[in-house]
Amino acid sequence: MCVWTCRVYCRALEEKSKTQFSTAFDEVILLIAARVTYRPRGTTQENKLRVRHVLSCTGPQSDYRKLNDPLVKQLLVRDLLAPDPLRIGAYTAEGGYICNREGQVISGLYTLGSTQKGRLYESVAVPELRGQAADLAAHLLASALA
Repeated sequence: MCVWTCRVYCRALEEKSKTQFSTAFDEVILLIAARVTYRPRGTTQENKLRVRHVLSCTGPQSDYRKLNDPLVKQLLVRDLLAPDPLRIGAYTAEGGYICNREGQVISGLYTLGSTQKGRLYESVAVPELRGQAADLAAHLLASALA
């Protein structure tokens, strides 16, 4: 199933020019003509397979130190943003606050969504995002009225 899906997807990629790829993913790795060693889940047996294409679909870059974005780079340099210890999101605190390298909350900087994966793990589905947005909106409104 996976090999078939990859094969179909890779054929579709061959038909597109490199300029048509979305830049939403910082790491899309496409190797041509490779030997793959894999172990089926639940077994200890390694299998080898010669493939025409290997496509890494690990999603967007989550390690903020590796992002090539001027805003993110400046926030990191000024210690107004830090990657979480697992390097799968930003260092955040309860309420969506962004933290510095030492874990101290940065007043006035908030986030929601996948940047909180390091703390919440599940932070990409619509119900979680809706809840985070509602909580942050309520907090900001209460702060403004205080």
